[in-house]
Amino acid sequence: MATAVLPAFLATMGVAAAWLGLIEGVSDGLSSFAKIASGYYTDRLKRRKAIAVLGYAITALGTASFSLATAAWQVLIARAGAWLGRGVRTPVR
Repeated sequence: MATAVLPAFLATMGVAAAWLGLIEGVSDGLSSFAKIASGYYTDRLKRRKAIAVLGYAITALGTASFSLATAAWQVLIARAGAWLGRGVRTPVR
């Protein structure tokens, strides 16, 4: 839900539409690199549950921190952090 209303949230801040593209691009790129790194690392582990839980926790904290954002750069950091957690947990599952 938080990502579905992200364009409207940024519009209420009065930022340019280019910020949405920057936020999405950085977040998706970071998620992709995290998937590569996490996949490589978790292939060598016997127990992966802790990494999956950490990924879910990072995603939840990043998404929840949208509510504290007052500027577009703060949304960028929150969204990138949330998608970093998503990238970490996806290969583990």
